[in-house]
Amino acid sequence: MNTEEDVQAHVEVAAKIWGYDDEAIQAAVTERASYLQFSDRRGGYTIALDNNKPVGYSNYRYSKDGKVLYLNGAGVLLENREKGIYRSLLADRLIEARKRGCELAVTQARLETSEPILRKSGFREYATYKQYVRE
Repeated sequence: MNTEEDVQAHVEVAAKIWGYDDEAIQAAVTERASYLQFSDRRGGYTIALDNNKPVGYSNYRYSKDGKVLYLNGAGVLLENREKGIYRSLLADRLIEARKRGCELAVTQARLETSEPILRKSGFREYATYKQYVRE
């Protein structure tokens, strides 16, 4: 993912999945485009396409020493789920991490969506986090 169009597609699919408003969309485009300009960045973004239409996305970062892959976000449009797209996004990032010499992959999971896929892919539960919201 290198072009302005790639960044826009990445954000648009994430926005559809998570319900970003216009302000959040613009902020995400700016943030992602800015991050991709860093010469020493340790991560990036991917897009899953179906007939050239963005249907899923993922994010990743590597630890400074390159030993840990942080899978920090992924999603697939509701109408495109159960087609192996999430698994493919996961596998692609894990394959690249292995090539780079990573020893560990870490992520958080939603119980109803990504958690079963991650377990089937060899991940195990390490810790449980509670989320708190202040309105």
